[in-house]
Amino acid sequence: MIDRSGKESKWTDFTVSVSGTKYRILNNYFNGELLMAGSDGTNSYYLNKFANMLGSAWESGWVSAGQFPAKDETAGQLCWLAFAARNYFVTNTHAALPLKGFQENAEFLRSDVTLSARQPRLPRLVKWYGSNFWHSASATVPLPYAQGFVAGEFVVTSTTNCESLELPSTLEMKFFIPSFTGSTLAQTNVALAQTLRGRVISVKAVGNIDDFRPKLGAKAQIVDFRFPAGFGRDLLLIDVLNGQWPRPGDTKLRVAGVHPISK
Repeated sequence: MIDRSGKESKWTDFTVSVSGTKYRILNNYFNGELLMAGSDGTNSYYLNKFANMLGSAWESGWVSAGQFPAKDETAGQLCWLAFAARNYFVTNTHAALPLKGFQENAEFLRSDVTLSARQPRLPRLVKWYGSNFWHSASATVPLPYAQGFVAGEFVVTSTTNCESLELPSTLEMKFFIPSFTGSTLAQTNVALAQTLRGRVISVKAVGNIDDFRPKLGAKAQIVDFRFPAGFGRDLLLIDVLNGQWPRPGDTKLRVAGVHPISK
């Protein structure tokens, strides 16, 4: 992580395992926090192990449809973009990429993706563009742009080969802040807010992985966006006491400790 003064500090160590459209991403942060994401190729799973909280017996997880780790933090989402988005943008040409780093504006940004010509067709350049408005929790503010502004840029700065695959070895993500004053401005008339740089230490082939989803502990509370909330709740909060991710018809799951999940 590089701040606006150019000072670099360590943010996280990451490990990514990939097989086709399945992946597992682990981020071990500087403060001891351990966040994990994974996908079975259809849904994405995210787990906070609360590793930096002594005495915490519970873990917290989220399940959402699709391969993109929508509930993960920025570092995990960038790991997916750099290493696990195999052929994703070949068919999903207009896919949304609401990175957490864009905060309230994430859902309002559009992205342009340039892919590597070699397999596994991973993104080598992604640019995000904002509209002529800035969105926050309290207001939507007009901006002095004719065609919106550049909000972020992801670049693979060097690559390495693993067997027949071309993979990133260094990458960079820049976040920009638009100007709120002035006359009509160009898209690139923005200020650099933060830079994230990633460096790969090693790449190697590994054995088979049976389940790419994060491994749950004995006690976890899961928010599952695939199920309707119901029961007068905005979100479906599930108590998991058997170490298994939720699935319809599992009578061992309890909605907020009260109601079983049904199909």
